[in-house]
Amino acid sequence: MIKQLLDKNDSKVLDDLKAVFSGNEIEEVITENIVFSDLEDVDTIWSLMLFSGYLTYDRFEISDITGAKTYFLKIPNYEVQSFFKNTFIKEYSHGKTAMYFKMLEDLYKGDMDKFKFKIGDKKSI
Repeated sequence: MIKQLLDKNDSKVLDDLKAVFSGNEIEEVITENIVFSDLEDVDTIWSLMLFSGYLTYDRFEISDITGAKTYFLKIPNYEVQSFFKNTFIKEYSHGKTAMYFKMLEDLYKGDMDKFKFKIGDKKSI
């Protein structure tokens, strides 16, 4: 279900995911009672991720006006962060994770020739 919501490519959700994967905290309204029709709403992703244990929170605030609960979400631990990082790498590198990691190493070491070759820009070598 989470992957289906991610496939909608909502830019705010992707930006918030980037922030939380970078170790930052994000504020999201969490719906505790999810019904099947709510799964069409991309914002439901935060409730699903919290209730599945992929995210955790230190605190929440309840609106005096609406009663909505805003949670301050974060990644609970290194293992979950690593799981998501590897899942995203696998998904968006089309299963070529070894090549992806080699490219990152080339980039980090400043070996642009190897990096460009692996990325497919063979003309620039």
